[in-house]
Amino acid sequence: MNNSYKKYWLILAFALILASTILVIALNNKTFTNTAKDTLATRITIPHNTTTYADLSTRLEGNATGIYYPLYSLSELPQVLAAKQAFPNVPFMVNINPSSGPGTSASTSWASAITQLKNAGAVVTGYVPTAYGTGRSIANVEGMISSYNQFYPNMLDGIMFDEVSGSCSEFSFYQTISNYARSLGYSYIRANPGSSICQTDVPLFNHIAIYESAGLPSESTLASNTYYPQYSKSVVGFGATVHTQSTYDSTWLHMAVKYLKCVYITDQTEPNPYAVFPSYFNQY
Repeated sequence: MNNSYKKYWLILAFALILASTILVIALNNKTFTNTAKDTLATRITIPHNTTTYADLSTRLEGNATGIYYPLYSLSELPQVLAAKQAFPNVPFMVNINPSSGPGTSASTSWASAITQLKNAGAVVTGYVPTAYGTGRSIANVEGMISSYNQFYPNMLDGIMFDEVSGSCSEFSFYQTISNYARSLGYSYIRANPGSSICQTDVPLFNHIAIYESAGLPSESTLASNTYYPQYSKSVVGFGATVHTQSTYDSTWLHMAVKYLKCVYITDQTEPNPYAVFPSYFNQY
């Protein structure tokens, strides 16, 4: 064989070896890629019906004054949602009340309402009556809190204690039930004495309704009942729940935001002023 043929065969052999090497590398890369994909597929589980909410502090909007809404009837839900969506930067605290408390079983309708409200950016609490610390036992109140936790797990932001005593003598009662609620993950606790509260009790709660009555409270009442200016609205929010107010008073509201974190004002009257959407709600 002459030198020309030797060169030809050497070149051909080298080309075949190079091609084989490239093919092996390519196959190995493909195998590695598929293996990596398969491994990731087994590690990542994409949840169904995933719901994401902004964190609680974001939804509370710091010192901004917002709305408290007592949602005692699901018929009001579309209007509450529409209002929150129309005013996305206004904090909304919505208190659900399925049956003077959690009721005896879970409700898909109330579960859906909680999800929709939180998706819209509202803070949602569950109603628990406390009978001023004397008419219900700690076990009874904790049982209601536990029922919310069972019926609507990981859904509510907190608990709203109604019929809260304004007396300093019930501190231990409210400390115990507040601690129990927080132990279940309910980090936001609203208290409703409906009037002034003992200052010793203030640190137990995140929000305190210091007025619930017909007509608008005076500035002196707001200043006194909120211990102004000792508390920042981002630390302890005070609220007023006003019923039987026939007209919207913007002057009063502009004064009240100095003292209040949340307000609810309605033209509806006793005995049940919280069953109908207020006629002038979107104005305030």
